[in-house]
Amino acid sequence: MIVILGGNDTVNMVQGGELVDRSSAEWVSEYSRRTQLVVNEFIANKVTNVVWAGPPPVRDKNRNFSYSQINLGLQQAASQLETLKLLDTFSNILPKLSAQVAGKPMLLRQTDGIHWTREASRLIAIELQAMLVELRP
Repeated sequence: MIVILGGNDTVNMVQGGELVDRSSAEWVSEYSRRTQLVVNEFIANKVTNVVWAGPPPVRDKNRNFSYSQINLGLQQAASQLETLKLLDTFSNILPKLSAQVAGKPMLLRQTDGIHWTREASRLIAIELQAMLVELRP
């Protein structure tokens, strides 16, 4: 199973009837717990491996902070679930809008500063393919 979610998960959550601020460690733990629930549901339905790609860095600093929190939650979940592999696009694609690839400058974001360009999507797909090959029986 390949999961690419989280881009709109930038708000506070309610946990046990209490509001949990997105800047807190509790928010990260709750995001991790919810991720684990989703993955466990896949496993209960005979999915043997889950690869989850978190949101990449973006131009907006506020959204970028939220994405860093999401990625921390995903990292926590992956450290606790053997069946969950994380494609960490947040750390692996540095928080820049462009990069040098094979010696050539390449835009990684569309003009909105959020969505990947075709070139960035291709790079992520190559990383994803390598992960999937490793998981093959």
